[in-house]
Amino acid sequence: MFNINLSDILPILLYHPGLSVKDISLSINFFVEHTHLAISERDHYCMCMNKSTSPDALQTLPLLPTTILLPDEGVDLHRWAVIACDQFTSQPEYWREVERIVGEAPSTLHLVLPEVHLDEPDLEARIARIHHTMRTYLDSRLLRPLPPGAVLTRRTTRYGRTRTGLLLAVDLEAYSYQDPASVSIIPTEATVPERIPPRLRIRRGAPLELPHTLLLVDDRHAPLIAPLAPHHTLYHTPLMLGGGTVAGVFIPEEDILPHLERTLPLLAAQGIIAAVGDGNHSLATAKALWEEHLRAGAPPTHPARYSLVEVVSIHDPGLAIEPIHRILFDTPLSALLDHLTPHATSHRPAPPDDIPTLLATHPSSAILYDGTSAHHLLLPPGTLPVETLQPLLDTFLSQHPGTRIDYTHGLAHTMDLAPRGTAILLPPIPREAIFEALSRRTVLPRKSFSLGEPEEKRYYLEARCIL
Repeated sequence: MFNINLSDILPILLYHPGLSVKDISLSINFFVEHTHLAISERDHYCMCMNKSTSPDALQTLPLLPTTILLPDEGVDLHRWAVIACDQFTSQPEYWREVERIVGEAPSTLHLVLPEVHLDEPDLEARIARIHHTMRTYLDSRLLRPLPPGAVLTRRTTRYGRTRTGLLLAVDLEAYSYQDPASVSIIPTEATVPERIPPRLRIRRGAPLELPHTLLLVDDRHAPLIAPLAPHHTLYHTPLMLGGGTVAGVFIPEEDILPHLERTLPLLAAQGIIAAVGDGNHSLATAKALWEEHLRAGAPPTHPARYSLVEVVSIHDPGLAIEPIHRILFDTPLSALLDHLTPHATSHRPAPPDDIPTLLATHPSSAILYDGTSAHHLLLPPGTLPVETLQPLLDTFLSQHPGTRIDYTHGLAHTMDLAPRGTAILLPPIPREAIFEALSRRTVLPRKSFSLGEPEEKRYYLEARCIL
């Protein structure tokens, strides 16, 4: 027996281009058997899991296969999978029901912090429990790694829609929320820097990440997801509290990597490879942590350089894309009309019964409605209506500091709220218009569109090592 430090062998094992995952595992076992090196199951797993994809691909591809963790076969997936932490933030009763369903069972509920709890006084204790539970799940092998590859997901929601996604690792060097003009993976909406620090406190020191970020791709001319042939089914489970069902099938690295090498350059030729549809602040937090690692001298192959995401085609018929309407409370329609009409190409009164038809047939327009009367504004073409209106609404709000704005989902619901002020009703968003707007390399105003109903958001099920 002889003494050896873990730091002496890690660079050799993790960053040697000729070593496979199996080679690393055998090497670790040798060192543990013949030296005084002590290594936990968690460290063994994370070392192996973060050695996948070829070095050449790491240098050139912004989306990559990776090693994904799934819960052990004995885990009840119905209680394991919970909805994205940024949902139902104004409905603590939803999360109380999640807690009741989960109880003490293994669950991603114990690995994430629902944002409804972000302002509670025991935040640090909650974060410590999350990190402890992550380590416990790894040490007990409750989480098990798949071979390097990708997971093809099929999510069916209570609304009868089925969407297909592809779980991959995104290279955070190819993404920026601060300078979208310089990268190929961009946010769709402006990032609020103040929302990053509390999320960073959770991610910093965590051995695992669980994804709820959805990346959108415009793959009409270079299909990224449709041509994939799935291999064996990994899971199929109902999701709690109206989430529908989700199934996952495995695609090995040797199949997905050549496909990515062929397809991603074609997407890049369009100007943008992908845009963040959901989870923008989560991905921005991952980027912020990676920048911390860089400042501390981390190597370019450190696992925190990557983040697990689900990639979805913006043309997937199962992906609902809805406008987000606005309502200004206690605001007369006439006051808002006076403020907006100088920026419209034309405007006229409209019968309230015609509102759905007018919006459906005039994509460059908006309707002001106060519950009694409506006014149809035609807006300059070539941009989304929200791009024209939101800066004007921001100016109006600054000039009327007592006015409150809310962002509402659903045309009928917003029309019901209109008597409390004036609603700004927006037309359906053509799918191709989103990437056309983003091609100008400017992010959209916040709350520009929504990807379906709250229950259709991603549920946590898979994980990945980031240490």
